[in-house]
Amino acid sequence: MLQTVSTKCPSLKTLEVAPGTSARDSPTIEFNAPLTTGLHEHIARFDSLGTLVTSAAALEPGMLMALSQLPKLEALSVVSSHQHEPMIRTLSLGPNAFPVLERLELRRLSLNGITGLWYTPGLVSKLSSAVIAQPILDEFTPRNWAGELISHVCLQSPALQEFYLDPYYYVTQAVLLSQDNLKLLEQQQVSLKSITLCGTLVDRDVGVQDLARAFPNLSVLRLPSWRVTWQDARDLVARLPNLHTLSVGLDTLQPTVPQASSLESNRGNRNRLSLEMSWDPLVELSSDKILKLAE
Repeated sequence: MLQTVSTKCPSLKTLEVAPGTSARDSPTIEFNAPLTTGLHEHIARFDSLGTLVTSAAALEPGMLMALSQLPKLEALSVVSSHQHEPMIRTLSLGPNAFPVLERLELRRLSLNGITGLWYTPGLVSKLSSAVIAQPILDEFTPRNWAGELISHVCLQSPALQEFYLDPYYYVTQAVLLSQDNLKLLEQQQVSLKSITLCGTLVDRDVGVQDLARAFPNLSVLRLPSWRVTWQDARDLVARLPNLHTLSVGLDTLQPTVPQASSLESNRGNRNRLSLEMSWDPLVELSSDKILKLAE
């Protein structure tokens, strides 16, 4: 099929290769069926391909090498399965590999595989956007793995501007962002401008100042599982001068909304702030409180 497409549509810009099945009448999906060598030759014909969505078989050395030569590939999305994943090997792709690749999405790969993949400089060194969703963990994964992963990714992708993480959430294995994680990120001087951490909790000893020092250049911060007070939200906005989108959980136990200080009221020429806040549905917030919060 890919041979037919490459022959008839050589100028294709977007391609999604759906996973096959293990047998003709079997409903079992095989996300990572091995790719034949011939497919490497067919994929190399897509000179205009800008976006590719495919299985984890794309991470096999031969296919990854072929993909690295596509001159216009800007976004690569890889979807794996829970049961099968190719062995991630460190490859030397050369300085001209993935010349314009900006966005890498990895879904349902093992955490070890993701970490190993970020040791492939030709693949990740020029990235500006990274999306990691539903990474597969094991019983030895520490609770603060998210912070360690962010640190590793930012270290290997120094031009990264956007990071998105959506982990599976286990009650017995919560995803935790610790103060040590944030101190390490502060030392690295990461340049992230947008970060979204779904299902990620923040350690109790972490303050808004810790987060602001770790990510001083943020314009978008989405950490919906983090519960903050009204004053914490204001302090965070004051410490991040470029912030224009903030998504956090609101601690509604505070009975009154504190008055904004003169420093907070005079934040210079900041553009409008988009505030996305969630709170306990059993708690009613009056319009007066909401207006005070927006001051």
